[in-house]
Amino acid sequence: MGTRHLTAVYFEGEYKIAQYGQWDGYPEGQGLTVLEFVHRLKDEDTLEHFKRNLRNCRWITADEEKALDERIRSGKIRNWEKVYPQFDRDTGAKILDFVLSSTGNIVLENEFEFAFDGLYCEYIWCIDLDDDVFGLYGSDGNSKTLYQRTTWKIEDAPSKDEFLAAFE
Repeated sequence: MGTRHLTAVYFEGEYKIAQYGQWDGYPEGQGLTVLEFVHRLKDEDTLEHFKRNLRNCRWITADEEKALDERIRSGKIRNWEKVYPQFDRDTGAKILDFVLSSTGNIVLENEFEFAFDGLYCEYIWCIDLDDDVFGLYGSDGNSKTLYQRTTWKIEDAPSKDEFLAAFE
């Protein structure tokens, strides 16, 4: 179902991931994807690997995006969604696994402004590694900051049933 959302990761004082997603933004969908990923972050090696990879993330520039669009339109890149899943609206919270499993420089699209679209952004799933929390966030649309709505400490991540019960 088309439930638009944002998956974000805040680390070292800035958003390193701000991924727009077109589908299943509700708790039973992308929320569970984030929860499952957070459970993996309880492993110190996985957490440190993820942090290292976040340090290798950067936003695509306007020139790079224009060049990529031209290559896609010209047919030089086929199945672009598989070649560049980080730019696909279908990736959603799977961007977390993409970043974790990547090597080298990781180029992402900065969709952070979507968080402040009060009409279309229905859910904001955020992992804040500076405060070691994750969960559902909101925005007031004015200050361009996110606030915690329903969150947990990463170390206290709930079970699937507890997580879903929090949104009933």
